[in-house]
Amino acid sequence: MAKNTNANPEADANKNPDPNPAPEQPKVPEFTIARLREDCRKLFGVTTCCYDAAVNGVKSDKKFTVAAMKAHIEEWKVKPAVPKKK
Repeated sequence: MAKNTNANPEADANKNPDPNPAPEQPKVPEFTIARLREDCRKLFGVTTCCYDAAVNGVKSDKKFTVAAMKAHIEEWKVKPAVPKKK
């Protein structure tokens, strides 16, 4: 005789979905590089010159959340100005 591994058939997610699902998280807004540049001093505490250098080489149509751009700028700040020679 086969052993029933599903002791509680009501726990099967396919048969009985959770009647109280967790509320969906609101979507975090994303902005273009140009839009974030307008408020770079207030949002990231950097000048437009610093901001431009940090996003140099990033496609202009790419969108970022404020938190993602802040992380990108912080990573850029700690990179050496001249790559180390091997």
